[in-house]
Amino acid sequence: MNTFPRTINSYIYAIGGFFVNRADAKQQQGRTVLIDLGNEGTFFATLHSIITPPQQVWNGEVTVTGIFTLPVFSKIDTLLDKPGKTMHVSGQKILPVSPDRQQVSFSVTLSEAIEDKKAQITERSRQNSLEMKQYNDILRQLSPKDTALHPPLDDVHYIYYKIEKSKDVIYLTEPKMGDVLELANCPFQLEAADPRQGWVNVTHVKGFRFADESGDILTLRNHDWVRIHPEQFEPYTILLNELDKTSRQGLKQALMHFSLTDSDLLECHNRLLYELLQSSPETTLKGVNFLSYQRNGLTVMIQHHYVRHIHNKETDYVYDRFECTADNGERKIYVYTNNAYTKNEKTDQ
Repeated sequence: MNTFPRTINSYIYAIGGFFVNRADAKQQQGRTVLIDLGNEGTFFATLHSIITPPQQVWNGEVTVTGIFTLPVFSKIDTLLDKPGKTMHVSGQKILPVSPDRQQVSFSVTLSEAIEDKKAQITERSRQNSLEMKQYNDILRQLSPKDTALHPPLDDVHYIYYKIEKSKDVIYLTEPKMGDVLELANCPFQLEAADPRQGWVNVTHVKGFRFADESGDILTLRNHDWVRIHPEQFEPYTILLNELDKTSRQGLKQALMHFSLTDSDLLECHNRLLYELLQSSPETTLKGVNFLSYQRNGLTVMIQHHYVRHIHNKETDYVYDRFECTADNGERKIYVYTNNAYTKNEKTDQ
């Protein structure tokens, strides 16, 4: 078992301190010493020579041979130039090394230092988990069970909706803009206000009942709050989420053909989003979305023709057709239905 001290302070204590004087240091020439470089770590090094300018602190010329303690995380890149590096170091930063550590390997000592750091991180994580658990226990004990969370007035990262029931229908109402969504048909990921845990991701079950990610049921009340991340309202994000996996693959392949990615999107007109947000119980959704992309001087327009036949008991019918036209005249068409997916059904030049 390696009992060598793993912190510089404990090591200094174990060996009794730094070199007392230059004479002691000269006796260590040609031997392994430790050099303390502060935030950049502590290293084993061979002491080649002693430089003793008059009335000044002596310096030593050393070559790094191993590592004792790692740099702080923000300085970790400085490790890359340390193996075999020769430098001048102030005598105040040079310490003697016990005889059993005279022969060291950089790779072996690096492994030892990293394993030691990993053990420290694991222990710190364990302590943090215990501390977090204690805080949560106190929060659960002191938080009133019947107090609903209210949206902070200055939170610009979420859009908050109040749950309101009217004529047996539950709606989500956004007070500032007056937007209203029907909860039963809401296509967005919701976060609900749990007085014990704070805001948690939930899925609507029925009525005022929601299930969190663990499957536990959270029952809200009329006028309680939920929130939605505004990124979900991006038309392009919603369009991608509404596409079946195979249909998304078709769109991705179309973009790849023109050397495009989602990040090259210029504009997205999402008609399907408009229809999904309507409260009317339409059984057929049909229309065209328009997507435009641009990269390296090439502009591509995609017309997304869609049809959705929505059934109560049977599987919904899905049809997606992507008509791609580039400004250089090239065209490609990708078609997907529930039953078949055709790649390059038609290609025009």
